[in-house]
Amino acid sequence: MQVGLSTVNRDISYLRNQAKDNIKKYIDESLPEAYEKCLVGLNAITKEAWNTAHNTEDKREKIHALSLAKECYSMKLDLLTNATNFNSEHKAMLGHCKMILEKDGSRIAINPDKIDKLITALRTAVDNDGTLNKEPTSYNDIFDAFRLALKFYYFKERITD
Repeated sequence: MQVGLSTVNRDISYLRNQAKDNIKKYIDESLPEAYEKCLVGLNAITKEAWNTAHNTEDKREKIHALSLAKECYSMKLDLLTNATNFNSEHKAMLGHCKMILEKDGSRIAINPDKIDKLITALRTAVDNDGTLNKEPTSYNDIFDAFRLALKFYYFKERITD
């Protein structure tokens, strides 16, 4: 190819400017929307956790609901102060969420009458090599809020005799 150096430099400059514009658009438009969806999802989960805590007689369910509410508050604070980078942490958060839900089904209780969208999101979630396929996943913003809420949620191993 016989292309002049000035043409190559002009093309590189154009591509750099295009990349800068794309990053600016992502930061200005897409990221705030995704951020807001996470906050809305965390608020919905917190509300349902408080409703469950107030309306249940079962002490274990109440403790789990209060723990989830506490975790949501912590996640909101973390989200507002140290934004989680979904680009670098999405696989780890999805794997962690999957491990918690599959390892021992009794660790997290989800009231199907109150959080039906989360249940739908969990049932329709498609994992492609550790990445959430958002196309077939219903309510993926709620699913993202759920796995963000679980990010720092760990269980101690049960000791059996």
